[in-house]
Amino acid sequence: MKNLKVFTAMATLSIILFSSCKKNDPANPAGTLTQFGVKQGTIVYNASQDETETVYFDNYGKQFRIEIKSSDVVGIYILDETAQKAYYLDVPTKTYQEMPLADVQGLRDIITFEETAYSLAGMKKSTQTIAGKSCTVYTGTYEGVTASIGGWSGIIFLLTDNGVNTLQATSFSETIPANMFTLPAGYTKQQ
Repeated sequence: MKNLKVFTAMATLSIILFSSCKKNDPANPAGTLTQFGVKQGTIVYNASQDETETVYFDNYGKQFRIEIKSSDVVGIYILDETAQKAYYLDVPTKTYQEMPLADVQGLRDIITFEETAYSLAGMKKSTQTIAGKSCTVYTGTYEGVTASIGGWSGIIFLLTDNGVNTLQATSFSETIPANMFTLPAGYTKQQ
């Protein structure tokens, strides 16, 4: 259910963006990585009543880790573009799978805040404090669905669909624990 809400909100925002924009943003040509505006950080999101997602990043997003915890899933995705490695860790079974870089890069892209694109789309702009940061929030409506997206320093802190938070940052720190982007000891490769 949570994934459907996030998908619906992201689809609505995409329709608003791409139906309003006639040209690509010249400041961000296709194929370039929009990196986060801070070197490293830890963000905790409430994604639903029983799900939290914790994101760790370093090197402006080139190293990325997301831990998903809910009543039925406990998994970790790790991306290290410097080492050209990506993994999925199944925490309960202590196994891992090697992943295509593009798959985990896509997870990082979901929380990338593209402020220029939202501004060009003509979305209404406001400011809101979220997880201690003064975030810019853009709101738009398409076919009766109102969606908002808010962020700070290239990172999404808020995603709503018809006023319901589908993803909201609850805390942010510009620090990370050590060894977040390598395979932890004790995990075996899943066949």
